[in-house]
Amino acid sequence: MDSLRQLHKVDPETFSTPMLAERFRISPEAVRRILKGRWEPTRDERVRMAERERVAREKRREESRAEERMRHESLQKEYAWKAQRRDGFTLK
Repeated sequence: MDSLRQLHKVDPETFSTPMLAERFRISPEAVRRILKGRWEPTRDERVRMAERERVAREKRREESRAEERMRHESLQKEYAWKAQRRDGFTLK
């Protein structure tokens, strides 16, 4: 929330509500409410929010790595199969 507010405060024309909504992956209505509201999280809430963001970021990283690993393995299998059939006439 702080970064969203800060960006809008620095340059409201560049960091408009629709652009911030797209960048932060939230609805334009949520951006509008955040910018309009004056609620500030307590220190404990900030710590919990930061931890939750860190865990979510790590989860996305792990999912991305797993997806990349699967893609890599399938390509390796495909190329290994093609390498075995070097010419169509040799039987093994």
